[in-house]
Amino acid sequence: MDTPTYAAPVVAPGKLSKYFLFGFIGLMALYVLRHNEAFLVNSADPSWPHYEPIKWYLLPHGLAGALALLLGPMQFSDRLRKRFTKFHRVAGRFYVVAVCVAAPMGLFIQWFEERLGARARSRWRRLSTPRCGSRRRWWRFYLFGRGRCSRTVSG
Repeated sequence: MDTPTYAAPVVAPGKLSKYFLFGFIGLMALYVLRHNEAFLVNSADPSWPHYEPIKWYLLPHGLAGALALLLGPMQFSDRLRKRFTKFHRVAGRFYVVAVCVAAPMGLFIQWFEERLGARARSRWRRLSTPRCGSRRRWWRFYLFGRGRCSRTVSG
């Protein structure tokens, strides 16, 4: 009786480098989560009191954002779109929903929960009402700097 022999699948050099690249990106993400974002899971961290009031808003924002970051690049894969059309469509729908959840939650957290919006509006009112010369001078320098920066960035 003949026993079938199986050849090991040969991985093209380009695919191997792609796997190493994605593995390296995954390791970098784990490093950042461990060293920079550990306060999200450690309630004893000194910066936790800042995030504690908005922790239940951060959860859907973070999960939906992570899902969008994971599914977004997959939408550009021609091979995925051609071979797994149904999966591509479903992943695209999940991507759209994830973006539509993560972005408004981020805006809500930033502008309403942290009250940065109120401070920015009051700062705008205070600086836009010219009451003294130094404030007017500072405002002109600010506007000049903003215009110069935007011209530099936009080309």
